[in-house]
Parts: sequence; C-alpha cells; structure tokens
Amino acid sequence: MTKDTQTEVMENTSIGDVNELKNELRSFEKRIITILLVFLAVFSVAFFAIASGTGLLSEGFGFSKSVRDAFSEKEKTVSKFRVAFNTVIEDKSSQEDVKFIVDENYFDEEVLKTYVSTVCAVKKSKIQYKHIESCIDKVFLKRKSKDGVVLILKDEETLIMECEKSWQLCALDYAFLGTSDERLTEKSKGFYVSQNDAALEKVSYGTSNVKRSGCGPAALTMAINYVKGSPVVTLDEVVKWADQNDMYEPNEGTKWELMNAYPSQKSVYVEEVIASEYDEFVDLLEDGKVMITSMSAGHFTDGGHFIVITSASDGMVSVLDSSSIMRSLKDWDSYTVFDESNKYFWVISTTPPVESSDDSQEE
Repeated sequence: MTKDTQTEVMENTSIGDVNELKNELRSFEKRIITILLVFLAVFSVAFFAIASGTGLLSEGFGFSKSVRDAFSEKEKTVSKFRVAFNTVIEDKSSQEDVKFIVDENYFDEEVLKTYVSTVCAVKKSKIQYKHIESCIDKVFLKRKSKDGVVLILKDEETLIMECEKSWQLCALDYAFLGTSDERLTEKSKGFYVSQNDAALEKVSYGTSNVKRSGCGPAALTMAINYVKGSPVVTLDEVVKWADQNDMYEPNEGTKWELMNAYPSQKSVYVEEVIASEYDEFVDLLEDGKVMITSMSAGHFTDGGHFIVITSASDGMVSVLDSSSIMRSLKDWDSYTVFDESNKYFWVISTTPPVESSDDSQEE
C-alpha cells in the first residue's frame, strides 16, 4: 500500500469505527475469559470428586483431609434416624393442624431407637419412617403450651410396662435393663438366667430353641443355683440333659417330668406338691420354700410358662422369670400367682423333704 493509499484509508475511517472495533475486541476477550473460568471450575469440581474417592486428596494435600473431615462431621450432626423422626413430627403437625415440639431435655435418640427397633422387630440400621410413625403416639407424654404441644419422651421403665404384647415387654426390658441390673442381681443372688439373649435362638431345644421354649431348663438352673448358693449348673447343661432324656414335647414345650428328674443330678432334692387351695399355697410360702411352678395364661404368659418363687412377705411373693427382667423385679400378689398357676409346685431344696406322719408310721 502506497503512502497516498494509506492516507486515503485513514481519511475515510472515522473515529467511531475505530471505537466500535475496540469494543468488539474487548467483548471477545471477556467471552474467552468467561469460557476459561467455567472450564476451570468444572475441571476443579471433577478433580475434587475423583481425588476424594481415591484418597488422593488426603494423601497429596495437607489441607484437604481437614476440609473433608469437617464436611463429614457436619453430616454426622444429624443422623438418618433423626432426619426420619423429624419428618414424622413435621407430617404429624401438618396432619393434626397443631405444632408438635420435642422437648430436647428429655429426648434420648438411643432410647427411642431401641424402643422402635424392638417393638417393630427390626434392626436399628433398618428402621424406616413407617416404623417410627407407628410408635410415635406410644412413646411420648404430651403437654400443651402456648406454642403448641410439647412431646416428652417417657422413661425406660414406663415404656416397658406399657407394652401391649408380652413378647415386646420381655424383649424391651432385656434391651433397656440387661441382666447386670443391680436390683436383679440382688433378688436373684446373681443367678438370674434370661431367655432373651439373641444367641439362644440358635441353641436348639427339642423341635424349638432355648429363646422360644427354654423356660423349663432356665427355671431349674436358677432354682438349683439359688438354693445351693453357687453356680453349680448352667442353662446349657440342663438343656442338653433334657434333650438327651426326651424331656421336650414337640409343639408343647418342656415336660413337667423334668422338674422331678433333673435336680438329683446336682445333689438337690425336689418335692412335687399339688396345692389346689390357696391356703395350701400360703403354707408353702410361710415355710420359706423355693419353688418352681407352671403358669397358665395371665400376667406371665399367653400360654404356659415356668417361673421360680424365691420368697414371700406380707402377702407378696418374689419371682424369677427367665422371660422378663421387669417381672422379676416386681413383687407379686400371692393370690394372683396362685390363681394363674396350674396348682403344681416343685419345692427345690438342699435338704430332703420331711416325711409326713402317715408316711413315717411303720406297718
């Protein structure tokens, strides 16, 4: 281009055209920068995700592990159970058109989880919204306030005693109280045996298992150790002996014959007494006898069940019930126990039974 031509072009190019060109260049530069920033952000997110999954961050960069742990701790502050529980409360508030407020001073997540999992017969890790929803009206006391209805979690013993089904009560008191309860240790002299240990479900007994049907061997184990004052026999020993000697009736349970047959294996005496009248039962109690009895449907069972009667005072009796810690801690009205029994009592003692005057007379 000649000098004259350049001069002609410059003369024909206005200042406005130059400015427009500059603006277009700036706009193009901004678009390029924006694209680069978006690309960098996407790349960073992808890299962070991959590196976190492979452990690269925790190993390659000092700051990343603390950041990741901080996120983890934040996630842990609200458990999956509490999220589900909060959802149930929110839904309940919406459905009943009232504000339900949980009193955190009395709320214990572990207690509530134990109750729900036990009553609904599911593992704690498997608790779902429907399980919590089915229990929500049973586990809280309700108190009206200006802000709504305050929910106060009931104490463990109240939750146990209010169980609608016997098996729920038995499972729940074992879960809440456990066999190490000091009151239970004192009442049983340390010889309490529970059928609610989950492991006993795998211990066969006749055509069943010890957890479901082992009340007979459990009662014998407790009674013998109680009168001997030392652990001379285990539940496993009694169960094996009963199995070997055909002491289990299929679909029925322990044969009553076991109560008469086994004690001699441990140098303990047994006397079978039929007390058809309440006064006869009272006489046994006043003599301080330790007895095993078979219970019919009532407070102790829905069918048949063996318990141990250890002592009596002022019309009340103490019992050891292998199915329930709570029932073992409670003192029972003597007439209630007699009335619900099958009227057969096996007196367990370290001394031989006293012969009646008729039996001691010589021919």
